[in-house]
Amino acid sequence: MVRVTWARAAWSQAERVVLESSAGTVTQFTYDSGVEGLRVRTDKAEAVILPFQGQQIWRLTLDGEPVTMHTMWDEPVPTSVFAQSYGPFLMHCGLTWMGAPGPGERWNHGELPCAVYSSAWVEVDEAAGTLTVGGEYENRMSHGYGYRFTPRLVFRTGAAAVEVSTQIENLRRSPLSWQYLTHVNWVYWPGARLEQDVAMDADHVSLHPAGSQDEATAAYTASLAESPDRGNVLPDHDVVPEYVAVLTPEADADGWAHFAMVRPDGVRARVSYDTTELPRAVRWVSRTPDEQAAGFCMPATGHHLGRAQSDADGLTRTLPGLASTTIRLRMGLER
Repeated sequence: MVRVTWARAAWSQAERVVLESSAGTVTQFTYDSGVEGLRVRTDKAEAVILPFQGQQIWRLTLDGEPVTMHTMWDEPVPTSVFAQSYGPFLMHCGLTWMGAPGPGERWNHGELPCAVYSSAWVEVDEAAGTLTVGGEYENRMSHGYGYRFTPRLVFRTGAAAVEVSTQIENLRRSPLSWQYLTHVNWVYWPGARLEQDVAMDADHVSLHPAGSQDEATAAYTASLAESPDRGNVLPDHDVVPEYVAVLTPEADADGWAHFAMVRPDGVRARVSYDTTELPRAVRWVSRTPDEQAAGFCMPATGHHLGRAQSDADGLTRTLPGLASTTIRLRMGLER
């Protein structure tokens, strides 16, 4: 196995190859905005990853097809605020809160989306045919919390997919109370069918229309409230600005939940994840002249209504002192 590690200060400005192997090629570069990027190319995937800004997957192409949502940003900008550089395929959300900001919370989805990482690395295992990008972020608050967040993105030869394996470590002897959501932002396919192992009823689906929705979207979301399974086809009309639903899936024998978005021509986008720590899935749909996104499955600890409401609803997780846990999911494209 070969491993290459970088500190942020050592990053190059011009794009250059830093690793070549039978499993894939990695280049590093810096956007004009100053944000550092890693470009990973395998036989079935190409990803642009922001190694020091949230470990985001900024852009993703699978089997030659771009699968990232559309927004106003062509390139990332340096910021700590979720909505000020909003265009990635994947953002980690949490960990001290997640969702809409509550009392004492500064912005949507916590500190993880644009967290500043101290180090990043790439590992190649040619025998296994894997190329892994990882990073490490630590967050400590005296008399409050201390944790280490270590995501890994795994690309496999022959797979139009990305596997995510993220370790959360409690660095204190006191319990860590936490929330998490993987904000997975797929391209919007009008007419696509959404599939999931979820009973589409009020016990397993809660609908959350945006307060600022326009009249046509209000009528549409009212129809979803009446019959949630109507949301299983992405509309060809605008959804302004968005709607959110929270789903409780049924896991398979291994404890994994499986979701899919099937385009009219049969191309299938998939998200599967381990429900051990993530028992819910958030669905986020937006189709405006400036944003089009089909977040058909965002694995989550709970809903998106902020820390205070999550505490009240018993949806925050607790990690014992000095313990760790791992979050696992897989995203892929099938033809």
